[in-house]
Amino acid sequence: MDTSLKAPETISIGVAGSNNVNQAYATILGQAANVKFLFVPYDGSAREIPEILGGNIDAGALKYSEVAAQVEAGEMEVLVVCSDERLSVLPDVPTAGDVGYDVFTYGKFRHMVYMMGPAGMDQQIVDYLAYIFDEAVFSDEFQSYCDSIGMITKKVHGTELDERIKDVHDAFVNGSADIFGL
Repeated sequence: MDTSLKAPETISIGVAGSNNVNQAYATILGQAANVKFLFVPYDGSAREIPEILGGNIDAGALKYSEVAAQVEAGEMEVLVVCSDERLSVLPDVPTAGDVGYDVFTYGKFRHMVYMMGPAGMDQQIVDYLAYIFDEAVFSDEFQSYCDSIGMITKKVHGTELDERIKDVHDAFVNGSADIFGL
């Protein structure tokens, strides 16, 4: 990376929502690069993407799955991945660490999807839902789709899931004042 270039005073970064994983990584990346970002919240990536393509904001903090079509069409470019490993679908795109920026200063933020139900659900129903969710998510067809959009799936249940949720919670608690000004 050419560090002799002078960064603009402020760079506008779109985020779907606010005070979330995307904004956290973008904020930490900005802090590590000593760049001030002006965050522009959107109610979803469907609104954010046209704003980037139209030049109304400088960049966006998005998941690859949200922009895969635009990247494949040559309309957008992924600049950096906020992960500790490169995405298999984007092997030439560096991680933040590859270009010298530590985005894990507060812990590991993760995009996580949960199956939820009301408190006190019958354990038999809980077990069955976990079973059918695993069958669907870890089917060859869905895994092939995940690979094509850079989505990483891991089978996590019980105490291991509890630990991951605690790690993400702790990262937000430890960094929320610095990251979000809370």
